Amino acid sequence: MNTTRVLACQIDEKLQKRMKDYVLEKRITVKSYITGLIEENLEKHKVQENLQNDVKEQQVDKSKIDILKNQPVVENKKEEKKTAVVNNKKQEVKKEQTLENKKGNLKKQPVKKEQVEEEEEFE
Repeated sequence: MNTTRVLACQIDEKLQKRMKDYVLEKRITVKSYITGLIEENLEKHKVQENLQNDVKEQQVDKSKIDILKNQPVVENKKEEKKTAVVNNKKQEVKKEQTLENKKGNLKKQPVKKEQVEEEEEFE
């Protein structure tokens, strides 16, 4: 069941005259004219609100995109630091191995010299 309510307001006399002339010219009732204006205006504002909400959502989406774009950079920097630490450790291990090899070679060289001297003595 469609219920109706009374809408009453005071308007300027000239505005009321213009409205009456318009509804007579268009052959519509004041009720349908006012109802149409209200519905049209409400729809217009609804569309505007939807557009504003869409703009806000796009701004939020852009913000999220910016955050996501910046986030991998931070992660990449963390990965770069981790990689640098790992590379430094590898270099340290190589240096240690090189030093150990040199020490081992130094120990082996005197033995070789002794062997060479012994071999020369036997000849």
